[in-house]
Amino acid sequence: MSQPLSLPELERAINYWRTQIPATGEESRLCAQAAALAEPYALMIVGHLRDLSIDDLSPKARAAFDEANARDTSRAAPTAETLTTTL
Repeated sequence: MSQPLSLPELERAINYWRTQIPATGEESRLCAQAAALAEPYALMIVGHLRDLSIDDLSPKARAAFDEANARDTSRAAPTAETLTTTL
């Protein structure tokens, strides 16, 4: 069975790409990675889906999602150093 992907997880990946590569042009066109993730995001909203199988993503969307998760340091587990500096 494949990993379920929740709407907030997909949204977090879209927002990661939006911060890395801001929208361009008068029409505020999304970067290719955010655009690839926007389609399944919209389908989840329209279809009232709570989650989606990660295997249902297109190859471009899957690559964008995987790369966002690998690079997004806000999702990283706290280290001993970050814990002691926040105390």
